[in-house]
Amino acid sequence: MRPLQRWLPTLDDGPNPLIRQVQVALAAVRAGVTVAVDLELDGFDTHVDHDAEHVPLLAQLLAAVEFAGEEAERQGVADDLVIVVGSEFGRTPGYNGLRGKDHGPVTSVLALGKGIAGGRVVGATTERHAALPVDPTTLAVREDGVRIEPKHIHQELRGLAGIAEVCEALYPLGVGDGEDLRLLGGRGEAAARALA
Repeated sequence: MRPLQRWLPTLDDGPNPLIRQVQVALAAVRAGVTVAVDLELDGFDTHVDHDAEHVPLLAQLLAAVEFAGEEAERQGVADDLVIVVGSEFGRTPGYNGLRGKDHGPVTSVLALGKGIAGGRVVGATTERHAALPVDPTTLAVREDGVRIEPKHIHQELRGLAGIAEVCEALYPLGVGDGEDLRLLGGRGEAAARALA
């Protein structure tokens, strides 16, 4: 515990709980306690008054992502920082009778950091949020393509970290032949270093 205390700053006491989580996470990385963390912001399961609930939550989330990048720079760990924001389910495109949105089968993931090609959107849905398959090579929508699933994202993150082969042997994802989707824009330098 002492190594963590060495790097732990005075924790932010503002209204955004993610800021404090980021501070502890980066201190744990600097202390060598961990290489990965899972942060959480509750409240997005909005079956009632969706818009009024989501807007402030999204503001907190984006502020924390920005803070994480800035704080990682200050802490000297920005080159090793990869941020992945996601949810286990999405929201329906229409509102229910309580101005809320119910669970939808398609969600999105925001990924940024070293080794991730930015400034692009991968995947698409119909107007009613049905997932459209993509071409495994070009990632363009293709009727007979592959539907992006969490296993594809996990495979990419494992590749980015340079641990794909070890993890696949222990915890297979079940990604089929021809489904190696380069969702993050390549496997990045971390994978190259790990294979060297």
